[in-house]
Amino acid sequence: MNEPSPTARRRTAEKIAAIMGEHHHNQISQIDRILKFHGLDQVKAWLRDAKRIMDEGGMKTMDGKRDRTFGGIFFYLVKADAPKMVTPRDIDSIQHEEPES
Repeated sequence: MNEPSPTARRRTAEKIAAIMGEHHHNQISQIDRILKFHGLDQVKAWLRDAKRIMDEGGMKTMDGKRDRTFGGIFFYLVKADAPKMVTPRDIDSIQHEEPES
């Protein structure tokens, strides 16, 4: 299977971020890294799950004071599922590594 180029992956990350209403560089970069480690099919599954949760009434933040955004639910799901799929070192890379240029 051919992996997308870093540029193509970044464009995909930007499109996904826009769908979720996320426009900050940090969120786009994190989506880019999630795509790199987990691939588009898994990201689409998390997006579907986040959309379903939104449609069913949403999800509160940890302190219960407000509803999570679509992007907030997506990142919550990734954080909950990713440790089952990758090593702790990979998780650190997803959260902190700068994407390739």
